[in-house]
Amino acid sequence: MSEEALFYGYRNTEGYATECACGDQITSQFGTEAAVAEAIRIHQGTTVHQQWREWQKAVHALQRPTRHKCPCHNHQDGAA
Repeated sequence: MSEEALFYGYRNTEGYATECACGDQITSQFGTEAAVAEAIRIHQGTTVHQQWREWQKAVHALQRPTRHKCPCHNHQDGAA
C-alpha cells in the first residue's frame, strides 16, 4: 500500500478501501485518519496478514547467502 493510497483514504469521507500487499482488502467505514489507522491495525492482526508476514520473513531468509560450508562439497554456499 502506497503513501498516496493512505492519504487518499484520509480524504475520502465515504469510507476507505485498499488492497494490502498480502492480497486481502483493508476497509474502513470512515475515511478519517483515526478510522483508517484503526482499520490497518485490525487488518495487520488478521490470520491472513500474519501468515503473509511469516511467509515474507521466510522468503527473505532464503535469499540471504549463508556463511556455512556445504556439507557435501568443499565450497561455501552462495559462492560460485
